[in-house]
Amino acid sequence: MMRTSPLFLITLSGCVAAASTAMDPAADCRADFLASMEACNDTFNDPDVPGYQNQAAFETCTNGANAHLTACLASKGGNTSEHWDEFIDDIKGCLEDWPDGGVGLEASLRGMLRIYRHRLGLPPEDPCGLTRVGTARVAPMDTLRSAAIDLGHADGVYPVEAQSTLSFQAGISSTNSYNLAARPCIRGAELIALYQTRQGVQAVPLDADTDVSDGVFFDLPVFANRVIDTNKIVALAVYYDDQGRPVFMEYAPLSITPSPIRGDWNRDAVQNSQDIVDFLQSYAGQVERADLNQDGTHDAGDLQEFVDQIDR
Repeated sequence: MMRTSPLFLITLSGCVAAASTAMDPAADCRADFLASMEACNDTFNDPDVPGYQNQAAFETCTNGANAHLTACLASKGGNTSEHWDEFIDDIKGCLEDWPDGGVGLEASLRGMLRIYRHRLGLPPEDPCGLTRVGTARVAPMDTLRSAAIDLGHADGVYPVEAQSTLSFQAGISSTNSYNLAARPCIRGAELIALYQTRQGVQAVPLDADTDVSDGVFFDLPVFANRVIDTNKIVALAVYYDDQGRPVFMEYAPLSITPSPIRGDWNRDAVQNSQDIVDFLQSYAGQVERADLNQDGTHDAGDLQEFVDQIDR
C-alpha cells in the first residue's frame, strides 16, 4: 500500500476555556472507545509495527472496540445508547440528503450535532469559550482543504488512493480563527469516514486522538474493497471535552482517484472477472459511481461504457 503524508505548518493561537455543569453519562464509555480506536490505528496503520495495514486485523480490532462501546453504553441506560445510534443515523442522513457536499452538508451536520447535544441534556451555551468557533458548530477541515488547493484542486477536495493511508493534521484553521489543540477543554477527537455503498451510507469510525494538546493527528486507511461503490469519502472529526461531551466537528470531502488500470472497477490494481461482478452489483444498486456516462440514469449506455473499458 501507499502512504501519503501531507505536512501542515500553521501558527498556533490561544483560547479561553469556560465551564459547563452538564455531563454525558456515557463519558467513560466514550473515553475507553477513543483509546481503543487509537490503539487499533496505531497498531495496524503504523509502518513501524509488524501488523501494518493488515485490514482483517484492523477491522477485527475496531469491531471489538465498537462491541465494547455498545455493551458499555447499554450499562449506562437505554437512552444513552440510543442517542449515539440516533446521532450516527442522523449524520448518515446528512450525506444521503446532500451527496454533493457543500453548504447543505455543513448545515445538516451542524444541526445534527446540536440535536445530539440536546438529547444528551447539554445546554446550547458555549461550554469551551470558543467564541469564534461556537458550540455545536461545524467547519471545513482547513488542513486538507488547503493541501488540496496547493495540489491544484480548486474545489478543495483532497484526492486519496484506494489501498492507501492518508495521514493528516486536523483541528486548526489556516486563517488562525481556531486551533483546537490550544483549547484546554478539548481533550479528545474521533475520526469517522462517511461513504456511499449500494446498501446505503456507511459511517465507520477509523481513528481517535486521546491527547490533542500537541495537535490533532489522524490516519485514515482507504481499503479498496470497502469503497467499491463510490468515488467520494467524507472525513468527519468529532471533538469532545474533558467529560466526553461533543463540542465541535470538522469535515473534509475526499475524492478517490481512479485506478490507472482500465476496467479495474474495484481498484485493487488488477483487472479481472471480479471487476465485472463488482461493477454489475454497483450498477444494480444504482449508485452514482456506476452512472459512467453521467446522464443521471443507469442504463445500457453505462454497461456499454464499462464493456469498452474492459475490451481496450
